[in-house]
Amino acid sequence: MKMKLRNLLEKVYIPATTNWKETYSNLSKIDDLWDWIPMDKISVRKIKVGKDFPNEANDNDVTYMINNFYEDAWDSIVVDENYYLLDGRHRLTLAERAGFKYIDVIVKKKKDAKVTQRMRERLKMEQRHQKEMERIFGFTL
Repeated sequence: MKMKLRNLLEKVYIPATTNWKETYSNLSKIDDLWDWIPMDKISVRKIKVGKDFPNEANDNDVTYMINNFYEDAWDSIVVDENYYLLDGRHRLTLAERAGFKYIDVIVKKKKDAKVTQRMRERLKMEQRHQKEMERIFGFTL
């Protein structure tokens, strides 16, 4: 549902839709290199835009987004573990212009190889245990 401009400008925070957070959480389970960690209500002032960030926000696009804001389509921005912006320049600019104090983020963080290896070993052990239980009892529990 489209939000009226006045209502948008009165907000300090609008939570991102849950389905995007779930998508990133599920991505972490299958991505061997990166963790994608949803974090709610991070200060907009904490987000940094590096000099080498390739995408400048188009002023007309941001104005259009503000004038046609749909709360149920609002998505998190993606940052690295030091809160440098990786994706979502237009959304961040919209949040700044609208006066939001907080924004939801997805933190993209390199996985710890040791932790990943331990998780794989545990999964293999659980699968072996499951097969053994099936062999003994004829079904899985």
